[in-house]
Amino acid sequence: MIGMTSLHGEDASRPEPYEVRLRVAARATDRKAAAAVGAEVRGLHMQGPTGAGGGYSLGVQEVLAVKSVLLPRHFVRHRVEVIGHVQ
Repeated sequence: MIGMTSLHGEDASRPEPYEVRLRVAARATDRKAAAAVGAEVRGLHMQGPTGAGGGYSLGVQEVLAVKSVLLPRHFVRHRVEVIGHVQ
């Protein structure tokens, strides 16, 4: 769940979670099964509550490997770059 209560903030009168963006990723044994996941996500987007859709992209790609690691903080450089002019 991405961005839970990030738009309107917390309010005790609203149900929990009031707003949330969901990211769906799946691993499948073949392209047809992977494409079926995308069809389900599209169905949620089109049939969900009014205004629930924030956009989606469907894509099937082969993954060669996934490795989760923890890095010491000093190995990671962070920066924020603002491009353009905001008034």
